[in-house]
Amino acid sequence: MPRALSSIVGLVFCVAACHAPAPVESAETRSAPAPVAAASAEAPPPVPAVDEAPLLALPSDWSERSDLAFERALEGWLPPGEARRFGTEDLAVLERALAGGDVTAVRAAVLLARTRDARAGDVLLARLERRVAVPASLSSRDAADVVAAASFGMHTAEPVDAGRPLATNAAARLVNLGAGRTPHPDFCVRVECARSALLLGRDEGIPFLLSVLRAGTTAGRVLTPEESLDDLAWAQRRAAEALSHRAGTEPKFRPEASVSDRQAEAARLEALLPRPQEKKR
Repeated sequence: MPRALSSIVGLVFCVAACHAPAPVESAETRSAPAPVAAASAEAPPPVPAVDEAPLLALPSDWSERSDLAFERALEGWLPPGEARRFGTEDLAVLERALAGGDVTAVRAAVLLARTRDARAGDVLLARLERRVAVPASLSSRDAADVVAAASFGMHTAEPVDAGRPLATNAAARLVNLGAGRTPHPDFCVRVECARSALLLGRDEGIPFLLSVLRAGTTAGRVLTPEESLDDLAWAQRRAAEALSHRAGTEPKFRPEASVSDRQAEAARLEALLPRPQEKKR
């Protein structure tokens, strides 16, 4: 089933929009960032202290506003480049909303992701580690989990003191959710977990992300009838961006390219990337 691309969810990402359930209006954002230095394989920076950011009270109508009103208000509630934190009760409200599998769940994930607060990261990771499987007929309901996974790869080029949603052992836990022994059951969420782990300096997911690029080619596995080409194309763009960032090169992978071109680009990236070493979890 084709997934809608949400402008609300797009507010989470620096360069790319993410899919979200109807009835949110569709809009897609593509990116082509300039080459950057390879990501450090060192451990991620320390988790920012909870009380370093200003407290934000959860607006009473956050779940009731129209999509457009929510989008416009979000910039004022959580300005880009600034950290905020929610109180304990508000965090609990947002945590409960994450379980809904609807637009309200997506909004909760967006709010938590944009606070750039360590406790918000704990809530988001706890949601991911529940490993909720989504039936194929309702596949668009994984949007909140996709946002949760993607939020940990945000702001990686900014100073440590800028803040970001982290949690205890976040990178290692994302490795496991993306390409570990007990991965998340949803394909798009799994890709986003591996992507965020890679951007946080963990290379174990590189083989999995390369396999995503090779899916549907003669060098990779054949898609099953149940798998969505739209989902695969979106996941391939996200995987290619992260792999290119790690390799310090311009992303050139295009899901719509020929089989030979896609295979060649996957091989080019593989040659530039390090061979991941298994790390203790």
